[in-house]
Amino acid sequence: MIKRIILFFILFFSISNQKIFAVNIVLDGTKTLINGTDCSTAKYRFGTTSSFNGENLDIILDVIAEDNDYIGGACVDTQDGVISFHIRDRDYYNNVASMDLKFTVVKHNTDTPIDVDTLTVTNFDLDSNPSYTASDDIYYKNPLQTLISQDSEVLKESGNFYNVYGVKLRGKTDGNCNDSATLTELSCRAGAIWKNTSQIYARVQNDNAYGTLNSNSYPTAHRLIQFSFEYDDIAPLISDNNETKDCGVYNYSINGSKWIESSTHSTYNNNLIIQKTISIPDASKLKISFSGESEQNYDFLYIIDENGVEHKYSGNFNSMGDLIIDGSSVTLKFTSDASITKSGITVTIDSIECNDNPTIAIEKSLSIKEGDIGDKNLTFNIILDRPAPNGGVTVQIQPHNITANEGEDYTRNSSSINFNQGEIRKSISYTIHGDYKVEDNETFSVELHNPQNAILDINRSRAIGTIINDDREPKVSIEDANITEGDSRTKRLNFTVKLDIPAPNDSVTVQVQPHNITALEGEDYRRVISSIHFAKGDSSKTIYYLINGDTKVEDNETFSVELHNPQNAILDSNRSEAIGTIIDDDSEDIEPELLSNYHFDKCSWSGNEGEVKDSSANGLNGVSKNGANTTDINISNRGAKFISSSHQYLKFNGFDNILGPSSNSFTITAWIRPTSLSDRHTNHATKNTFIAKASDNYNDNLEIGVNPNGTIH
Repeated sequence: MIKRIILFFILFFSISNQKIFAVNIVLDGTKTLINGTDCSTAKYRFGTTSSFNGENLDIILDVIAEDNDYIGGACVDTQDGVISFHIRDRDYYNNVASMDLKFTVVKHNTDTPIDVDTLTVTNFDLDSNPSYTASDDIYYKNPLQTLISQDSEVLKESGNFYNVYGVKLRGKTDGNCNDSATLTELSCRAGAIWKNTSQIYARVQNDNAYGTLNSNSYPTAHRLIQFSFEYDDIAPLISDNNETKDCGVYNYSINGSKWIESSTHSTYNNNLIIQKTISIPDASKLKISFSGESEQNYDFLYIIDENGVEHKYSGNFNSMGDLIIDGSSVTLKFTSDASITKSGITVTIDSIECNDNPTIAIEKSLSIKEGDIGDKNLTFNIILDRPAPNGGVTVQIQPHNITANEGEDYTRNSSSINFNQGEIRKSISYTIHGDYKVEDNETFSVELHNPQNAILDINRSRAIGTIINDDREPKVSIEDANITEGDSRTKRLNFTVKLDIPAPNDSVTVQVQPHNITALEGEDYRRVISSIHFAKGDSSKTIYYLINGDTKVEDNETFSVELHNPQNAILDSNRSEAIGTIIDDDSEDIEPELLSNYHFDKCSWSGNEGEVKDSSANGLNGVSKNGANTTDINISNRGAKFISSSHQYLKFNGFDNILGPSSNSFTITAWIRPTSLSDRHTNHATKNTFIAKASDNYNDNLEIGVNPNGTIH
């Protein structure tokens, strides 16, 4: 197929050309009914796993109109990566069943259309049941190209169908076939291609969708028509179709307006230059033809080939012969020093020899978050515009540092890619190395070169890999600490200094400064270091201050330790200062406190309460029990007399609390003069008990007695 470009040299012109690389849209199996009713007019959203220019994609389906009486289930569903339509006629008015459809490629979870460079649709199993149905047919509005196989039983027709559609793909009329997304029978498969669009209008129809059957017979019988947006499904049609082998599929447009020429008005523009480079990437030889006329020696056309060879023309172009040049691109330059022209110039560019090899490209530039530890893969897709030919395709791939460094930030895993015959997509991964370094985003390029059995797409042979920095400077903090002072020598009071994330490099430092509060530097404590260094990967350090012991009785003493001047880190504003507490452990010698004092200074004692007086003023008076009384010891002293056989004793009120478990120590001073000693003992083996604290007569918990040999126990 010969590709032709016609240029009109006028006041200005613009040329656009873009090679087709089909967007591979893979359905993820999800379907959402947005509004309407299934088997009637409705709007659906189908999820995909695909993206275009960084935008994740969905497909919106609008059922614009329908004549469908199917009752066996959903009229629209998705499975195996296709959208399926189930149609049946049961209404007796005619035998036709149909649905008018609009597909829109949109940004994920929105209604925002996304124009893609090339959109392909494949229809499977376009056949019939001759006993009961007509053929399954597809109508399309304005496709760039429709595809069927060389031995297809699907028929392409052009016309004006239903005042909307320009192409009809009529299915096989004489029986069934088994074409699907998983089984290939190309004779019943058809496809279509659109360029630079987000929308497709289509109609599915069967002119006799079991309409001749009694409505009660085979109630769920129906016709199934399927749509796929995956490039892999249309690829067999492309490789089987001669139309697509000559220079690929291109669309060129030229826009402009004529120069003004008038007897009353003219415009003068010195050295006007218009220059454009035109490419037909798959072409190997171009024919350039001319027509029209320019002013001799004022208006010049230059044709410059890929090798820089320049051909200069001016004057009458109608008599000039064709120019044949090798290659796939040509640069056209038009110069003029006046605004007056003749009829203008038309330039026609034909590709007269085409390379049948596929064009190879990198799908798109990519980015990835770096991470802190471990490795990640950044994977680029390498794509062909049609399946690899016999013998396959090989291409070399070379990374180049921009701000990222190979070996440090990324590592290549391969230097070439091989496509086997029939393959159209491969991938290559680069290993991205994580770190904690705070840095700018880093980039490297990936470039294709030296393809074998393929042609480089010069606009898409290079992609950029961006390593997105996700690190930050760590926060540094310090924790409070305390220690018991001791009486002599020194002790270490340890403080813990932490980073909230490991140090990203070997350059994290922070200064530390003590400040007196009640403790005095030099007297109570001494500093040892003034700065801390964290090695790469460290997150905790310990510093210490020397604490001087003494025997001075004093309050607890404190000092603060402040972090300041961090490098490659930031201070934790809530924990940049810690308190060190020196706990005093000294005490003074204290005279024992007299709790009670008793003097038996009466010659006769009735044993009444209050007669045994506590002269310490604490009010711990005693009372006689079981007839204990006083007796003369000598002329100057008197004491209490106890007869053990009668269990005589004195009870002192208030001693339960004084001698209870909360008391640390106590001292009792008494003069004891037993008249006889016995071997009898209490259940605690205390003999001749003279002081006891007991809850009853047998369960005493404090006893002091005299052994028969006169010793105290």
